[in-house]
Amino acid sequence: MSGQMGDCCVSGVRHEGTPTGEIKFIGDTRCYISRPADGSTRNCLLFLPDAFGIDLINNQLLADDFARNGLFTVMPDYFEGDPFPVEALEPAKSEERPLIDRVKGAIAETLTIPIWLGRHPESKVRPIVDQVVASVKAEFNPSKLLAVGYCFGGKYVFQLARDGVIAGGATAHPSLVTLDDVKGIQVPVSIAAAETDAIYVPELKEQVETVLKNSGAKFETITYQGVTHGFAVRSDITVEANRVAKENAFAQFVKFFQPLL
Repeated sequence: MSGQMGDCCVSGVRHEGTPTGEIKFIGDTRCYISRPADGSTRNCLLFLPDAFGIDLINNQLLADDFARNGLFTVMPDYFEGDPFPVEALEPAKSEERPLIDRVKGAIAETLTIPIWLGRHPESKVRPIVDQVVASVKAEFNPSKLLAVGYCFGGKYVFQLARDGVIAGGATAHPSLVTLDDVKGIQVPVSIAAAETDAIYVPELKEQVETVLKNSGAKFETITYQGVTHGFAVRSDITVEANRVAKENAFAQFVKFFQPLL
C-alpha cells in the first residue's frame, strides 16, 4: 500500500492567470483569502494545498474559482514559508524559463522529498490547521465550514472530517493517507482520483472506500481516465485531456458542496 509522497507530488506545470485574492494573517498564520462576490463569510472553505503551498499560482487560481462559486476560501500556509521549491515545476508553455530559474530548478531537484517532509510532519502541520480553524471561527463566524485538499492537503481533509470539524470534505489525489485518517468519518466526502497514480494506488483507494462504507459515511469517488497524480492542480492544461479532467474534478467538488451549504 502506498499513500506516501513521490516525485509525482512535486512535478507538474505552473499555470497562468491573475489571482484576485489577498494574503492576510489569520491568527498567527499567513493565509491566501479569496472572497465571493457578495463578500459573505457565511460559507467558508478551508483550502489545504499541495506541497507548493499558498504562493503557487495554481493554488491561488483554484481558490479564486471556489470563491466565485460562493465560498469564502481560506488557504493556510501550513509550511510556514517553507513549501517545496516552485522551481521544481515546469513554467507555463508561453513562458521562457530564465537561466536563474533553471539553476533553482536544479537545486530543487537536490532537495529530496523525505528531507522536506521531515520538516513538515503531522505533529507540526495539524496544530497549524487547527489554529487556523479556531481563528477563522473567531474572526469570521461562518455558519458552515467545509474543506478541500489537494495531494498533501488530502490527508488533513480526511482528518478534519473524521474529527467532525467540517460539514464535508473533498480531496483530489490525496497523499500520505493512512486508514486511521479515514476511520470513523461520518460527514460526506468526495474524492477525485487519477487513473494512474503511484501514490493513491488502487489498493489504497479500495481500502479507503471500504473503511468509509463501514463507517456509514456518504461518499463518492470519481476516477478520471487518462490522467496522473496531480492532474487537478498541476497538470499541463494545454493538453485537452488534462484540462477537461481538471475542470470536471473542480465541478465535481462544487456540485458536492452545494447541498451542504
